[in-house]
Amino acid sequence: MVVRVYILQMSNKLNVCWNDVYRIVFGMHRWQSVKCIQWFCERLDFKRIVRNRKLKLYSRLCCSPNDVVSQCFNWFLYSNEFRELSRHYDVIVKPNHLKFNVFSQFYLLCLSSL
Repeated sequence: MVVRVYILQMSNKLNVCWNDVYRIVFGMHRWQSVKCIQWFCERLDFKRIVRNRKLKLYSRLCCSPNDVVSQCFNWFLYSNEFRELSRHYDVIVKPNHLKFNVFSQFYLLCLSSL
């Protein structure tokens, strides 16, 4: 539990640093949101980059020819972590295929902030 809290705190700090890079490049103040700029640059914020990479890994595990890896992934489908990602990013699990779109959810978030 302590490790999970630490990882969450570090993820938040890295996300702030990532956003600060955009603020410096575009001459923005600390209180201004950079989400729309990130979207127009076709980039994600740090948290969504990590989630996108996780989903890409899970997609490769889903299609793995190795029976052990494939079975482990099938068990992972029932985990809370995977359910949360599925709920946020409309993950569709098909035989030997995992479909998701982190960019579209980020775009909807940017539209709602305008």
